[in-house]
Amino acid sequence: MISDCSSLIAIDIPNIDLTNEGKNQMFNNNGKLLYVNLLNCKGETDGIYDFLNPLLGFNNNKKFICINKDTFDAVGEKYPKSSGNWEDIAEKCCNFDIENLECGYLLVNFNSETDYDKFDNGYRSNIEKIIIGDVEKTKDEGINIPKDSKIKIYFSSPLTDLGNFFSFEEDKKVANINSIDFSHLDLSKVEDMTQLFFGCSSLESITFSKYAPKNIKYIEGMFSSCMNIKSIDLSNFKLSSDAKITGLFYFCESLIAVDLPNIDLTKYSFSDLFEFFGDGKLKYINMYHCTGLSQMDFATFVFSFLQLVVSQENSFICMNDQDFSEIIQFFEDMGASETVKNLEKCCDFNINDLECVLPPTNIPFTTQEIESTFIASTSFIDSIKTEILFKSTEPLSTSIPDNIEPMSTSEFYINEPQTSFADYIEPKSSSGLFNDKKYNQ
Repeated sequence: MISDCSSLIAIDIPNIDLTNEGKNQMFNNNGKLLYVNLLNCKGETDGIYDFLNPLLGFNNNKKFICINKDTFDAVGEKYPKSSGNWEDIAEKCCNFDIENLECGYLLVNFNSETDYDKFDNGYRSNIEKIIIGDVEKTKDEGINIPKDSKIKIYFSSPLTDLGNFFSFEEDKKVANINSIDFSHLDLSKVEDMTQLFFGCSSLESITFSKYAPKNIKYIEGMFSSCMNIKSIDLSNFKLSSDAKITGLFYFCESLIAVDLPNIDLTKYSFSDLFEFFGDGKLKYINMYHCTGLSQMDFATFVFSFLQLVVSQENSFICMNDQDFSEIIQFFEDMGASETVKNLEKCCDFNINDLECVLPPTNIPFTTQEIESTFIASTSFIDSIKTEILFKSTEPLSTSIPDNIEPMSTSEFYINEPQTSFADYIEPKSSSGLFNDKKYNQ
């Protein structure tokens, strides 16, 4: 099945019966394989052991196995002690961190001493273990968390539901949490984050995984009453077509910058998202991944949403050029251009300096001299915020020289998110300009 997949690191096995699968030698020349998810499989202990045994012999690295605890322990009993300690050979793990090659965990910091009779509040039933310093605890044990301590939470199954996990309605002590880090977890299968951080009034920092939810259905009240958080980035989240998002940012009165997911603006009212902001401090909204703006009633958009940013001086919004131009034109047609005179299109906001920043995007070229080998379209030139810098030449703002000296990179300062320059730079020959595959699409 996966024989000779020599670069494979992690695999989720489907719902097969492993009773006799061990004889089929599924693992062969999989020297880098570290993680196997067998949670959906069935079979007796002997068959599961036979299935895993070839894997356990690969390299000298610990293997991570997702399976129920009783089966994991039973397989460990069969592992010959002469071959080593089972605890050193394998670890029960259902959320593998493929970036760091370790069992994934949720990292939570408490800013005040916090005591729990047990950590399981009904919404935390899928916890495998909790690590405080070097001490391991279960979800049912009494836990003392010292002030300014970080705890690691490991889960007993892949994550699909985080609804109410840190909700103040279920656990008043979440008010002592000031940072939460999901970066060691795969959140791609999570569908429910309803009121996940509701009432986390001391929460100042949230770091999400690069493996963000791909089809999330429920984020109602997710950040409601997070009164101290200043920035939220949901740009990598993918919402389902019928996602529930009401109250997403209720009472987030300190929020300065927010990156929105792929919200369809024809289906939702922004007053539902940002209601009860009070005076508010919001200065930056990234709507680049939103859809349906051009189909909206602009009057509704202006009075229910844009007023959140235009009420501030030097406010910033990220969206495509056409939508931004239409908004400005709408105000001008209303005779209210003064309202948006401080609104700037910006797609990289520095929350510390409260200003737009334009980091360079490096494009590697081949190391041979290039003579008139590409055409820069008007749309590309128009998208450049400052200047194009070429090695051994003067900075240029509106044109590209016929002859470019050999160089390793050129820095293009772009005022909107870019994933590829294929639409902007057209080679005159089929040989290609760039020595980086991602720019040769």
